[in-house]
Amino acid sequence: MVIIITIIIIIIIIIIIIIIIIIIIIIIIIIIISISIIIIIIINSSSSSSRSIIQKIIVMLNKAE
Repeated sequence: MVIIITIIIIIIIIIIIIIIIIIIIIIIIIIIISISIIIIIIINSSSSSSRSIIQKIIVMLNKAE
């Protein structure tokens, strides 16, 4: 009986670890997508007003750290 309970607990812990890994992967994908969007905005923008927008984005990213 104790062995069955420990096996169930180990399976639950493994499932929780897998869920955490999936969440981390999703967060990394979201970060990569947002960085690529910012890079696309930087590439597509060449006017001075867009540069100030880029500077605001960089300041916001630095504050987030």
